Amino acid sequence: MFPFNRRDNKHYNALDETGVEVLTELGNCNIGIYAVSYKKSKLDLGTAKKKQIHNFGQILELIDLVLRNDDGSTYDIMIDNMTLMNGYENVFVKMCYQFAGLCGKTIENIEMRDSCGTKVLQVHNYIAGTIGAHIENEKDKRNDCHKRFEIIKPKIKEIIKR
Repeated sequence: MFPFNRRDNKHYNALDETGVEVLTELGNCNIGIYAVSYKKSKLDLGTAKKKQIHNFGQILELIDLVLRNDDGSTYDIMIDNMTLMNGYENVFVKMCYQFAGLCGKTIENIEMRDSCGTKVLQVHNYIAGTIGAHIENEKDKRNDCHKRFEIIKPKIKEIIKR
């Protein structure tokens, strides 16, 4: 399903038919999608540190959203290493367990992996990229990102826009 000539498959660098195929297969699965999306064009992400701080906060907000709204009771969390700020992994793990406790949920495992070698994280990148492009380009109705978004729209349980 993924092109073999790329080290890391992302929404923005995939061939259109690859992205459609990945999203269509997701549409056939029994899944729910939660998302927190910010219009990046309105954020000051001028430095790598600012981008990492934003990513750190956004992923914690997403985990909190899932734990508060999902019907499950136990969770495994897998995070792309690039999402977190180096040196803050322990803070992240501690906050995840605190969120879970407040919601009466259990986190069984938290893994930090490199998305380049982890297909499930690359699939996540397609979902996140599709939702982000749809929101970022909401006024450009001719953009193909909206067609890709429509494929997974029925699977979206909750999305928060900022």
